[in-house]
Amino acid sequence: MLKKAIILSLAMVSIVGFSSLLGKGNSFDIKAAYGYGGSITVSYCNSVVYGDWKPCLNGYQYRDVLSQSPSSCTLNSAQQAVRSQVCVTSPATPATPATPTISPATPATPATPSTSGTVDKTLSAKLSGNILLQVQQHGEAWYVYPANNKKYFLGRPADAFSIMRSLGLGTTHQFITSHTVFPASVSGKILLDVQTHGEAYYIYPKNMKAYYLGRPADAFNVMRNLGLGITDENIGKIASGNAQ
Repeated sequence: MLKKAIILSLAMVSIVGFSSLLGKGNSFDIKAAYGYGGSITVSYCNSVVYGDWKPCLNGYQYRDVLSQSPSSCTLNSAQQAVRSQVCVTSPATPATPATPTISPATPATPATPSTSGTVDKTLSAKLSGNILLQVQQHGEAWYVYPANNKKYFLGRPADAFSIMRSLGLGTTHQFITSHTVFPASVSGKILLDVQTHGEAYYIYPKNMKAYYLGRPADAFNVMRNLGLGITDENIGKIASGNAQ
């Protein structure tokens, strides 16, 4: 009896080594191989569904089997092999400049006189940092620069983009990305991300959120969408600045 038990154990271990020789659902005959006992049937899987790869561990990744068909089947050597792989680190993709290089634009001429003669400092301070649109003309856009409370004519998209960038305040990438609502100290200012590609962001005074200016046309649209209507009389009470 002891001899038969030892031979039967060896036969069961050998089944794994014969997995490549057995078809799906074939029987391995212990009696034919060793001269004892009956037979054991090993049913291999027709299909296997795997889970996501787990984090790297000692240079390898592993994944679990989510389901298999038939449900009680045994994975063959190929199906077992694809449960692990060597960790591969993809090289970083070089960043693409976010904004194009533009040539200095010739400032357009405002439709109305820049200043009426009397500067209203209270009004200028109240509108500091805002984009103003002349509603009694053709919607000409002006930017009231917070550093001096003077207005700058934005003109065409390229003019607006150039002026806004020339009046921008350089800051770190961490400062820009760490805020959802910005502090009052940068209200109405244009922030330039000097640690990346100089991307420009307008801090809207009404909600203190940043609006990406992007390309000249994008910046022009953002400023018009956030613009505040103003009469010819009041726009004339704000001193004009020169961005050159």
